[in-house]
Amino acid sequence: MTADTLLDQAKAALRAGERETARRLLLQLTEAAPERVDGWLWLAAASTDADWKRTYLERVLRLDPGNALALAGLRALGVTLPAAPSRSPASPATTLPQAPRPAVPEAALPLGVRRLTFHATGARGFRLSWTVLALLGALLALIPLVVTLLRL
Repeated sequence: MTADTLLDQAKAALRAGERETARRLLLQLTEAAPERVDGWLWLAAASTDADWKRTYLERVLRLDPGNALALAGLRALGVTLPAAPSRSPASPATTLPQAPRPAVPEAALPLGVRRLTFHATGARGFRLSWTVLALLGALLALIPLVVTLLRL
């Protein structure tokens, strides 16, 4: 099967909502033709795991350093991109740091299982302000008063 055929089938699978089929086809494509930027971009789009998306988008940037779609995708993931260096003969071009690859490939996870990820900013948490806590406390304190008044 040619790379173009794999890409067309993967796009059709994504449009049909068959994300796992699309991922499998795109993994075949990128293994057979690792230089195809469009294969890596579509693989990032088909992936649900942020770590894998970042890995795929960084691969695109290694192949095509100015790729606007990959840069926009990394920004959407919250990756801080280095400033574009001035291209002088004395300064070497800088590259993005290598993203750590997840220990378990996304394809090995059972369907419906989502990977829990923690970010440098910490785990997502649920925070209540003091004002909300005070209002909740006042409401709880008023409940016995209301119950007593309704009994009279």
